[in-house]
Amino acid sequence: MVIVELSNFLKLKFKESYIFRISGDEFYGLLLENIENICNKLDEIKKESPLFIKYNLSYSVGLHKKELDENIQISFKYADMALFKAKKTKGIKVVLADEDFIREKERELKILELLEGDLEDLYAVYQPKVKISSSNIIGIESLVRCYSKELVDIYPNELIPIAENFDLIHKIDYKIAEESVKFVKELLTLNMIDDDFRISFNLSVKTFFFRNKLICFRSNLS
Repeated sequence: MVIVELSNFLKLKFKESYIFRISGDEFYGLLLENIENICNKLDEIKKESPLFIKYNLSYSVGLHKKELDENIQISFKYADMALFKAKKTKGIKVVLADEDFIREKERELKILELLEGDLEDLYAVYQPKVKISSSNIIGIESLVRCYSKELVDIYPNELIPIAENFDLIHKIDYKIAEESVKFVKELLTLNMIDDDFRISFNLSVKTFFFRNKLICFRSNLS
């Protein structure tokens, strides 16, 4: 009933445009109007649709302004990216894929491609833990860092959220844990640290859903 009512609403409000239902409750539109008019018309459904009013329904919208010489598939791709971002927010949300948004998302896609690969651009750096009374280094904390020739430095505050959003964070956690254990083993072999030397590394909550990886952690540590 909701899909039928929304379809009728879109046909009524955008008579000169092209609207397609592509799957489920998602629609594509090639709208021959300016963005302000589009947003105003979409806003009217909250006031005019009995179903939207009765059940307090919401929707998400991704918009991209297509240039005359721009491929329509590219334009829809950007609109789809904007929709994905809009759907993450509860309630009615409209996201415009402007130049800043596209630049951000293109970089995010490249980071995602990096994470789906062999993670050769990721490495661990070690922050010493110092005992104040003696100034001795009694442990280290392993931190992830990433450097790509194309993207240059990718800092954790950018890398980690993308990895968590796409369920790839366990790959980072496992690599840094493995490097850290190997590093401490090497230090022990060279008699550079005591047996009670402590090392710590971060694990995302999402990593605990990958049971086989936790078994690998335990195996390496033993």
